[in-house]
Amino acid sequence: MADRISGGDILSEIQRNLEEGMFQIRYSTLVPSVFRVYLHPEDYDPLRAAIPYLTAEIKRALQDHLARLNGGKTHALLKRFGGTKGPGMEYKILGGDWTVEFLPDVEGTLEHGEIEVHSELGAPAKAEYGAGELTTRITRKDAVGEKTSRIVPTVQASEGVFAELRYEDQNGPGTFPVTKNMIVIGRGGKEYWVDLKLNTLPDVSREHCRLRRDPDSKAFHLRDVSQFGTTVDGVAVPPGESEVELPKRSRIGLAGIVFLDFEVKE
Repeated sequence: MADRISGGDILSEIQRNLEEGMFQIRYSTLVPSVFRVYLHPEDYDPLRAAIPYLTAEIKRALQDHLARLNGGKTHALLKRFGGTKGPGMEYKILGGDWTVEFLPDVEGTLEHGEIEVHSELGAPAKAEYGAGELTTRITRKDAVGEKTSRIVPTVQASEGVFAELRYEDQNGPGTFPVTKNMIVIGRGGKEYWVDLKLNTLPDVSREHCRLRRDPDSKAFHLRDVSQFGTTVDGVAVPPGESEVELPKRSRIGLAGIVFLDFEVKE
């Protein structure tokens, strides 16, 4: 079907974010190397098995794109603003490797057929250059194959701490400050982005549960997306799409192995 998202559509949007997120210094231009692709769950689920292959292809294409940028031609964005590549200009990425992650839209902001891409220069960029802010583009392909895009402001993490999670995993005791309206908790992995990454047994899923804060009511809700279950104060959370509201102080259990003490700080 014409409105079905393809690998080419995703790669095209990543490359557009790459070009819009470049940070020019004087003799070099930093290219975004971290890309997080969000899809509607109906678009994400059929791709789960193919994500490792898709990620490998995208990284290869990005490396080829970087090589072309360093091939001597003036980049289109530099031409637009009256610049030239110059003999000493070098395009490079921070950290030496690409990061490409696919995630389902858990906040319900995307419609079926839309692609949302977040890109940034990489972890060292913010400390060294004061740059690296997120660039977010949402693209939709309609039934006849026409694409429409919109750039939306990315909600940055609040400077305040909404809540706190205290836990203990194989690395020892830890404390995680909740500063965003949505966090994902689990073991994480190469293809699984989590905010709170736990070092523990495989019974805890890579994406185990999602914690959501309602900015209006300031109430917290928890959704279980794991294989072996989540509890709140010893009561099992129904798996799937349903959420349970968290008391301001509660104990969250992950597969009966790791326990997180949750406390609202507002």
